Amino acid sequence: MSASTSPEPSRRVQQKRARARARLVSATRAVILRDGFGNLTIDAVAAAADVSKPSVYYYFDSKESLARALCVQLAHEEIAAVVAAIEATPAGESILDAAVRAYVAHHVAALELFRATIVWPLVLDAPPEGYPEVDAEMMRLFGLFQARLEADAAAGRLHAGVHPRRAGLTAWNAMQGLVSMLALLDSVNTGFLHTVDAMVDELCGTLTRGVYRHA
Repeated sequence: MSASTSPEPSRRVQQKRARARARLVSATRAVILRDGFGNLTIDAVAAAADVSKPSVYYYFDSKESLARALCVQLAHEEIAAVVAAIEATPAGESILDAAVRAYVAHHVAALELFRATIVWPLVLDAPPEGYPEVDAEMMRLFGLFQARLEADAAAGRLHAGVHPRRAGLTAWNAMQGLVSMLALLDSVNTGFLHTVDAMVDELCGTLTRGVYRHA
C-alpha cells in the first residue's frame, strides 16, 4: 500500500459513522417538525442531537446536506408505504385506491416534512440528478403498479385502452398534487372547504372509475 493510500475504515467504524449520521438526520427531522423548515440551522440540529456543532460538520458540511439526507430518507419511507399498500391489496381490488390512501395517510400527519421535500429541490439548489439513491425503488414501485394493473387487465377488470404504467404514473402525480395542495394551505393556516377524507374519497373514486370497469 502506497503512503498516499488510506486504509478503508473498519466495519465497526463504518457502523459507528452510520449511526452518528442517522442520529443527525433524526435530529434534523425533529427540528423541522418543531420549528419549521425555514428555521433549520446547524446549531439547532446540534442541540437536538445533543452534540457539538463541529460534530455535525464532521458528517455534514452544511444544513443543505443535512436537508438532502433527510429528504432521501423521507423518499425511502414514502415509497415503502405505497409499495406495502399495493402488495397488501388482494387481486381484483383497486390498487390505485390503496396507493392513494396510503400516500396521503403517510404524509398528512407531518405536512411540514412534505413541504421540506418540495422546498429542498426548488429553493436549496438541489443537484439536477435529484435523488439517485431512491431511483431503483421508484422504478420498482412503478413496475409494481404496471404488473398489478396488467394482471387486472388480463382478468378483464380494466377499461379497454388503459395503459398500465401510465395509469400508475398518473395516480402518483394525482396523489402528490393533492398532498401538495394540503401542504400549501396548511402552511398559511387556511382551512379546507372539504375534509381531507372527502377529497381522498373523491380522488380515489375518480381514478378507480376511470381505470376499472366495474368500480
